[in-house]
Amino acid sequence: MNRPASHILKDTADLKLWQEAERQALRSHLKAHRTGAVIFDKRGRILSTGCSHIGPNKSRWTHAEEHACSRMWPALETLSAHCIIVTVNKNGHWACSSRPCAMCINMLNHYNIQYATYAEKCNDGSWEVNQIIIPDMMDRVKEIDITAQYAKHMRI
Repeated sequence: MNRPASHILKDTADLKLWQEAERQALRSHLKAHRTGAVIFDKRGRILSTGCSHIGPNKSRWTHAEEHACSRMWPALETLSAHCIIVTVNKNGHWACSSRPCAMCINMLNHYNIQYATYAEKCNDGSWEVNQIIIPDMMDRVKEIDITAQYAKHMRI
């Protein structure tokens, strides 16, 4: 499977957390972009996992971050937690980016998750791992963006 080298991933989190996010992505039954999310604490203990899927009413799909947050209880335990996001394309390769959308940034913030980490493919073909500080992103995310992304069911 085409993905970043292990040493690049290990710099930000334990490799088993990245592998679990990939496993969650592969559980998704969506065809184009299957996404997995793992929420873990500062000791590396997994608090919740989720994958993108069609919701029970089949009117919209649920984002992996949204699914992982909905499976956590209680939300207050997630103080200073992290979220790793992996997207796999239809060929089984890691997608160029797994950056969370505006709606997911808002949801992660609501659950007191401090960081979202994802891999992104650069123009030269190399991979880099990016980390977003969720509370800082909330200043950039507007309510209109969240509503628009939620309505269109797409990632930015």
